Amino acid sequence: MKKLLFLSCVIFCLQLNLWADSPLTSTDFWEAYKDVYIIQLAQSSGGQLNNELCSYLINEKNPIDVKMALINCLGWSIQGKTNSIIFLKYLSAHTNLKNEKKLKTKGSDYLLLCYAYLKAMDNYFNVQEAFEWAKLACIKNKNTSFTFAMIRSLIEAQIQLDINWCNVYKVVNEVMNDHNLLMDMREEAIEIIWAYISLYEDTC
Repeated sequence: MKKLLFLSCVIFCLQLNLWADSPLTSTDFWEAYKDVYIIQLAQSSGGQLNNELCSYLINEKNPIDVKMALINCLGWSIQGKTNSIIFLKYLSAHTNLKNEKKLKTKGSDYLLLCYAYLKAMDNYFNVQEAFEWAKLACIKNKNTSFTFAMIRSLIEAQIQLDINWCNVYKVVNEVMNDHNLLMDMREEAIEIIWAYISLYEDTC
């Protein structure tokens, strides 16, 4: 009985640790972009989107990897965040995408990915909806961008964390080995992501 209770406590502690130490919360790849002004601005924003950051995200001329690094830099909170709501309100005020439905049907691939990643970082305990947005973003992107695929895989890995630890490794590793993707993320950023994800290889 004591052994069973001890084992249950160990499993419970491991689960708590993994939620605080997970694909979305332990891959701070924004650090590979610290030389970029908009990332420095995100660093000083208190983890919340503002008009200047939103303006950067919706500008199609800005590189997608920096946009993802910006969102990554805003970070996460165990209490949750509301950056996806702020982003949607900014879109409504500055574009013809007035709501989620319009964004889903008329939004560009990069706007969908921004929204997906913001939603995932807002509530990393439940990222299923964010994953659906990320999949849609990748479909619109024609599955050509490494950054798109990597962000989608990190969100999927977060889901797999509660299902199959080996799949945490597999879904990201699949992207790492897809040589048909356009490499549009800094090598240092990829190394930061992989340093964490590779820890799950031993579970396979």
